Amino acid sequence: MTFEEYESELDRRIKELDWKQEKARDRLETPAHDLMVQASRDKNVTLEQFEKLSRTFYGW
Repeated sequence: MTFEEYESELDRRIKELDWKQEKARDRLETPAHDLMVQASRDKNVTLEQFEKLSRTFYGW
């Protein structure tokens, strides 16, 4: 996947979270987290790009 594809998919998965799942995000039990794991292993995603995804994921 490209960074843009990860970014788009992460946005979509975060929007699908309901209020109960928002706390689950911290417990790493969501499809959005699964995507973050995939991105962390992808050699095509730079550290700076992964940092941007992380900020989106954690809402920083």
